[in-house]
Amino acid sequence: MIPIRIKRYILEIYILQEAHGYAAISGIAKAVKVTASAASKMAGKLKEDGYIYFQPYGTITLTKHGAEMGKKLF
Repeated sequence: MIPIRIKRYILEIYILQEAHGYAAISGIAKAVKVTASAASKMAGKLKEDGYIYFQPYGTITLTKHGAEMGKKLF
């Protein structure tokens, strides 16, 4: 079972990606009301788990698996 906080991040990344084509740490942090540092740490976890493509200081996009989950959550 996937924790709610991970689902929330995936959903917010999905929404940002649909609106802008990508997500940024600052946008994610604002959406989930956390610091940029906390959002960056979670992005690392999401990347390890195969939900996103992420390069530090770069843009974030969902993998196919992440996009499917984001669509279901939306």
